[in-house]
Amino acid sequence: STQSTWGPREALMSVSTRYLLELDLPSTEVREGLATMCVEIHTSVEEMSEKFFAELSRKVYTTPKSYLDLITLYTNLLGVQTEIIEKRKRTLSTGLQKLLDTNKTVAELQEILTKLGPELKVKQKETTELLETVAKDQAEADKVKAVVEKDTKIVEKQAEDGRSSETAKAHRG
Repeated sequence: STQSTWGPREALMSVSTRYLLELDLPSTEVREGLATMCVEIHTSVEEMSEKFFAELSRKVYTTPKSYLDLITLYTNLLGVQTEIIEKRKRTLSTGLQKLLDTNKTVAELQEILTKLGPELKVKQKETTELLETVAKDQAEADKVKAVVEKDTKIVEKQAEDGRSSETAKAHRG
């Protein structure tokens, strides 16, 4: 049956259209499609109710309140889903902005590195030369240290020998 128990299909369409006006929808076509969907759901429930009664002798009533409840349920679900999508959209937007900022920073650092490249090569060469000089100086210092240690031992031995001979003379004398 295409006729509601409480009014023609056009009345159902009018009610759903009026309720859906409150929603922020992308276009008039979407709004009309949703209004038509509400009418189709309600009328198909009525038709199934008649079939249910015919087969099982059990009556299920569709009322103006059940139609309004259907529209309210849909608008509430749409609101919840819209908020979920908006939250995801904000999250993605924030993430995308961070990626863009990071890419910009990387590009700036790359540019700085490119400009500093020749200077860094010079500094690296100077550092390498300095390390070589330090290594040479260390080797020479080690040689000098070895000579000094050797001379120190000789002097210490001579001093000890000198003290020993003086001690011996003092005992003899």
